[in-house]
Amino acid sequence: MEKRYEILCGRSRSDGGVYGLSLIEAGYEVNFLDINSDHVNEIKENGFRLSGIGKQKVHKINISNNENNFKNSSDIVLFHAHTTGTKSAARSAATVLKPDGYAITLQKWYRKHRGFVESSRSKKGCGRC
Repeated sequence: MEKRYEILCGRSRSDGGVYGLSLIEAGYEVNFLDINSDHVNEIKENGFRLSGIGKQKVHKINISNNENNFKNSSDIVLFHAHTTGTKSAARSAATVLKPDGYAITLQKWYRKHRGFVESSRSKKGCGRC
């Protein structure tokens, strides 16, 4: 039987949005979490616009600015945050992860990654891209 993953993408702008929408297009169920309520409300009203070379698509997605809306719902969390928001994003990731879930941080610097590990409830560690 094929395993279906519930995936959450944190910070739906830029990288998180591209990764999450690509996963949706590949057939995965993806939820989005973003702390910017104006951004979340705009996406809820108008859809998430993804444009690139020669194409533009608008996706209707499940998005919230409250991690408790997705509590214990995700097998995998992909998260991307600014330096100052890494620990807060890690706490949100820990909230939405299922007990046996995995978090993958899309951070660029070790210091950010270390902040995630220190804030995460996972004993398994995390992957880094």
